Amino acid sequence: MTATVSFTIDSPLGPRTATVAYERKGAGEPLLLLHGIGHHRQAWHPVLDILAAEHDVIAVDLPGFGASEPLPAGVPYSLGTVAPALGALCTALGVERPHVAGNSLGGLLALEMGRSNLVRSITALSPAGFWTEGERRYAFATLLAMRAGAKALPLPAVRRLSRTAAGRAALTGTIYARPGRPPAAAGGVSPAEDLTVQTSTATRGDLTFKAHQRISTLDVPVALTGGSITDYPFDAYGADVEFGAVLGGEKVPVRVTLSNNDVLFSATVDATTTQGIAVLDIELARSNSVFLFAIFMMLAMWALAVSVLIGGWYLVTRRKGLTWPALGWMAATLFALAAFRNTAPGAPPIGCLLDYIAFLWAETVIAFCLITVVIAGIRAEPRTTPPADGAP
Repeated sequence: MTATVSFTIDSPLGPRTATVAYERKGAGEPLLLLHGIGHHRQAWHPVLDILAAEHDVIAVDLPGFGASEPLPAGVPYSLGTVAPALGALCTALGVERPHVAGNSLGGLLALEMGRSNLVRSITALSPAGFWTEGERRYAFATLLAMRAGAKALPLPAVRRLSRTAAGRAALTGTIYARPGRPPAAAGGVSPAEDLTVQTSTATRGDLTFKAHQRISTLDVPVALTGGSITDYPFDAYGADVEFGAVLGGEKVPVRVTLSNNDVLFSATVDATTTQGIAVLDIELARSNSVFLFAIFMMLAMWALAVSVLIGGWYLVTRRKGLTWPALGWMAATLFALAAFRNTAPGAPPIGCLLDYIAFLWAETVIAFCLITVVIAGIRAEPRTTPPADGAP
């Protein structure tokens, strides 16, 4: 569970308050875990429970990373300030000279804490700082360029890029070995023991995730009942879904968060929990925007059909003959109506209620009017009589 702690650190401007986010788990000798640059405490989640079996484990977000606040204004970010700040953090948590393990930047900070006699042992994994002058310049230039690029990109663009493997590779490929993998989510993405998610759907069955392996996103098909697409736009559906979870052979509670990403439907959910099993009664219906647009389409189809009917009645009763502009308008309306119908959101199939209520009737009325006007027009056209023989 994530918590925050505030403590006082020394600075050139006098005492200042720093705030750091951390997770603490387990019992035994204290062990402080420090992540690398551009990362956060979740980097340790795959091994957190293993370490917590024998240690009082404290995984922190370094100042300015993850959920931790930056160092106070006026306090430079250097080994001489961050290492003592981590020592002050341990004091605030009631920990005296912990073991410390760090990766990359965290490894460099762990070594500095050891040099300052703030820890009892050090495990440094690929620590930063062991470079030649050329390597140091390259590392700093790369990191500064990444920082400048991140600050220049709009936040929506960064979010869009981070959703794809190629985008993550472009953003973080210089510091992560496998940037295409999904980033770790807050709260962890790997179970401490084998996890089985039980579903009520027969099409997918139980979902099994191995201990300490990254949990991937899986699609679970759900059968919808009680409705038919041919009832469009009045179609409605229902689904009963249950989720349970077994971790390490024991049932654990399940919490489900639902979000509707389909603008064509609105969802109503009745959620209950029974003995740790999440039971969801889901009802789906066309969204208000889709329903109103479908009603508008049906009214428009009838309006067009009625206007053609009135125009046809006028031409026939007034014996206007073959009025080609009017005939062209009727024919264009007849064929345009089909294209208009196909713009219905959700691509309903031919033969749905939309067709029986409006489209097929409108097409029938317009086609009947067009044929009637043509026949009546031919009869009303004046007939020319050929001249008699010998007439001048």
